[in-house]
Amino acid sequence: MHISNFIMHLPVDALQHFGSLLIFLAAFLEAVPFVGVFIPGQTIVMLSGFLIKEELLRIFPIMTAAVIGAMISDFLGYVLGRKYGNQFIYKYGRYFLFTRAYFDKIKKIMDKHPGKTIIFGRFNSITRAFAPFLAGSSGIDWGRFIFFNVFGAIIWAGSCIGIGYIFGASYEIASQYIGRFIFFAVAITVILFCAYRFFNRKWHSFQSYHWYILGLNILSLAVFSKIAEDIYRHEWIIKWDIMIRQMISVYWGSIWDEIMIVITIIASPAVIIVLTMLLLIMLVCQKKYYFSVLFSLSLISGGILEVVLKFFIHRLRPTAALLHMAGYSFPSGYVTMATIFCVLLIYVFRNSVQSKVLRLLFVIVNLCLLLLIGFSRVYLGVIWFSDMIAGYALGIFWMTFLLLVLKMLISRLQNSKE
Repeated sequence: MHISNFIMHLPVDALQHFGSLLIFLAAFLEAVPFVGVFIPGQTIVMLSGFLIKEELLRIFPIMTAAVIGAMISDFLGYVLGRKYGNQFIYKYGRYFLFTRAYFDKIKKIMDKHPGKTIIFGRFNSITRAFAPFLAGSSGIDWGRFIFFNVFGAIIWAGSCIGIGYIFGASYEIASQYIGRFIFFAVAITVILFCAYRFFNRKWHSFQSYHWYILGLNILSLAVFSKIAEDIYRHEWIIKWDIMIRQMISVYWGSIWDEIMIVITIIASPAVIIVLTMLLLIMLVCQKKYYFSVLFSLSLISGGILEVVLKFFIHRLRPTAALLHMAGYSFPSGYVTMATIFCVLLIYVFRNSVQSKVLRLLFVIVNLCLLLLIGFSRVYLGVIWFSDMIAGYALGIFWMTFLLLVLKMLISRLQNSKE
């Protein structure tokens, strides 16, 4: 599905009526002290630049909303800083990834270069939410702060919208040569690699084996994007899907029908939800909170991701099938969720089994079950073969991505306590 077609299916009227309000809230909330650390406002403002390039939004109201939202939020932070002072950050900052050492470092810069800190601090997710507070607690004059606040808000809003606009223009050019899905995959890969290097150098977040997790993450993303691009371009993979489906349909009407139905029931959402709840109870009782968070976050966010991608790609299911299901087929939701569940099961309990033989058997059983679940969906005609492979790739990509993100956050929190 062409991205412009996807954009045209967006609620255009709602975007035009409420787009400015959304950008205002994004710019405002991102700079609110403490809370703003967790708000992706800058990303949303950049996205507005992309939508301006697609002529779905107008630049003047969006620019105005972003500037006003950033100005008001920074002014609020300044007032709070003057009222509560530095002791508030000393006491509560570590809960928001803001260590005392980092605070003291920024405070020194603020004392020497208040204008630069207020203006350029907006481009950092952490300092953006604390620089106005620091300006207020440091006793910077009202007039100077207002000048830097207005000037910085204009530069920040213009830069973010401009980056989104340029990305939109670059996308249209690059996608003609390398493909739209591959273009995004390359962009995500560069971001992941740079983020990995940055966090590892700054906080030593990762161990040597995390390189393999990052490599698996990038490889699964490459597989998924290549399949998606081939489906969009109607290339060779479509012929393979049809050929494999014809080969499998020969066995319909045999005992394999009942076997595959039983297998696909094992991977139904109801079964996975029940098993996940039981595992979460067990992990919480064992005080393994990290694994319980990883399990729940991976499955919930993974389910949302595959639904969004189905709507984006819009691939119809096979017409003739032993089981009939509504909705789109790419990527396979069953396979995606089963992949996340089974691979996490191996990751969480890999060290709980002492015997090497039993540990190997545990891994093999989970992987065989995962392969059977995927094949059962293809056999029953619910999905295409490429939908299954994409489901495996998406599940591995999302699980490994969350593993790296949670590892980074945990190491950051541990450093903040020190």
